[in-house]
Amino acid sequence: MRSIRAYLIGFLATAGLTVACSGGDGEGTDSSGECAGGEMQCDGMCVNTNIDEDNCGGCGITCNDGFVCAGGSCMADCAGGTSKCGEECVDLLDNVSNCGACGEACGTGEMCNLGVCTSCTAGETVCGNECVDTSVSNSHCGACDNACEPGEPCNDGACGLSCGAGETNCDGVCTDTDGDAANCGSCGNTCGVNQQCFDGVCVDPCAQDETLCDGECVDTSASAAHCGGCGSACGQDEVCVDGSCSPPCADDEALCGGVCVDPQSSPEHCGGCDNLCEYPNAAAVCELGVCALGMCDSGWADLDDDPGNGCEVEVPRRAFVTSVTYNGNLGGVAGADAKCQTLALSAGLGGTWRAWLSDDSATPATRFMQTMTEVQRLDGNPVASDWTDLTDGNLLNAISVTEKGTSVGSSIVWTNTLGDGTMPGTEYCANWTSSSGLEQGLSGNSAAVDETWTNASLGPCNSKRRLYCFEL
Repeated sequence: MRSIRAYLIGFLATAGLTVACSGGDGEGTDSSGECAGGEMQCDGMCVNTNIDEDNCGGCGITCNDGFVCAGGSCMADCAGGTSKCGEECVDLLDNVSNCGACGEACGTGEMCNLGVCTSCTAGETVCGNECVDTSVSNSHCGACDNACEPGEPCNDGACGLSCGAGETNCDGVCTDTDGDAANCGSCGNTCGVNQQCFDGVCVDPCAQDETLCDGECVDTSASAAHCGGCGSACGQDEVCVDGSCSPPCADDEALCGGVCVDPQSSPEHCGGCDNLCEYPNAAAVCELGVCALGMCDSGWADLDDDPGNGCEVEVPRRAFVTSVTYNGNLGGVAGADAKCQTLALSAGLGGTWRAWLSDDSATPATRFMQTMTEVQRLDGNPVASDWTDLTDGNLLNAISVTEKGTSVGSSIVWTNTLGDGTMPGTEYCANWTSSSGLEQGLSGNSAAVDETWTNASLGPCNSKRRLYCFEL
């Protein structure tokens, strides 16, 4: 208890109060025998009744254990490091109302630091007993005690998402609007289906074998500027082949679009880079660096020997019924096409041929060129004047002549196709892969000129029947 008294005596002495130590013999009196100022005699001793625990506030008034005398009153002893100021225990080292001593209040804008009132630096604000920058403080954002939620840092005195350089806050998500297809150029600006965002602009998608590099669709397997990937440039005179930089072209070749080509034979670079050979309705060839007319497209002919207008005359498409019969296992529609093509080439007809046949995947209405002009039998007799005439349910002449030029008369032909070129149902021998007698397929009659030429009757898939073949 006396150690606490000694602490208070020292404290009050620091505060400028007169403190005297008194003994039973009257020690502490002045020259006149009286007690020093602020003291009084109790039992012949001069004591300071403001702090004396045995004479607290008056002689004989003793403070109980756990209490100290302060200001002439017995008060509960404060916890370690704190002092009693008024009715509360405070830490005199950081209490702005009692800084260093009870009642020593700091001024506006000051804080108490180690018992000394201190001003905050420029740009800071006193919040509680600390100097904070309210422009960035998550606990005091914009004002004291305005705390930000987790994940929303304080930026310029406002709580919110802080995005990095080059990013924009779009609905709480940091994104690069230069490349974000959902926020292209600005928040909420969504690019179209399959479009990409480049430099903040929506661009159309590249082809399957191309890549978007610097806003341009390029073939990275052949581009010397983007060989194997965007920005991977080949060295001087190098070429890009299959995505790898290679040495320069051979002496008889030229580098065109990053590819070594022979300008003597390349239709795309005939005689020089980008000199494209092309003719209407015909293939083009390059012969010794000069463009020349190649083979006419199927259904077209060159009758005026003028390569400038290509193959200028559209010739009738041809149709025949096969001389060979087949069961329902045709190998699918593709297998039937192959059978037509084989028979046509064997007969020296040339051209490209397809079977008049339908399954789950395709029908003549989807597989044939509907821009075709007249269709003829191989004997020259017309079958139809055009696609519309072919699919109106009536033919001009029955398709009864084979690839060999012979007539078969009335014969059953696999079709599973209606007169308008569409599929009626699922009677197609399991997509033309079954020869089972339990499966059926729809057939037509080669002697008919009404719709029964293609839609006549059902038959078991183990029976042998013919095919109709048309030139594209």
